[in-house]
This record gives sequence, structure tokens and C-alpha cells, in this order.
Amino acid sequence: NVLEELLLTADITVISIDTHRQKLKTLVHRRNNIAHGHDEKIVELEYYRTFENCVYDVLYELAYKIDARLKLAPYT
Repeated sequence: NVLEELLLTADITVISIDTHRQKLKTLVHRRNNIAHGHDEKIVELEYYRTFENCVYDVLYELAYKIDARLKLAPYT
């Protein structure tokens, strides 16, 4: 996917992407459906929270990995 290609170019590995791959694919699919006018309601809070937690896991790891990478050459 595009994110992984960009991370590869930046020499950054985010393991949580693999851990949450299916949830991320589902989230992107649901987002695309919403963008195309399909009704994609989430009626259970716990179901929603599984996606929220997945996204936070990836974003936090991504932030730490970017920070760590920027402390290495050629950025130092």
C-alpha cells in the first residue's frame, strides 16, 4: 500500500501495520464506501473502539519511528 511504500523509502518499519492490517483494510474500505454515498453506520461502541485503538497503535508507533529516524543520518 502507499503508506508502506513511503515508509520503505524513508527506511522506517512500523510493525503495527502488519499487526492491524485487516482492521486497516476494513477501515479504508468503509471510508471509501462513505465517500461514495453508502450507508456505513457503526452502531456498537465496542466495534468502533477496535478501529480507534488500531489507528492509535499505528499512529503512535509511526510517530516514534519517525522521531527516531530523524535523529539518524542524514538528518542529524
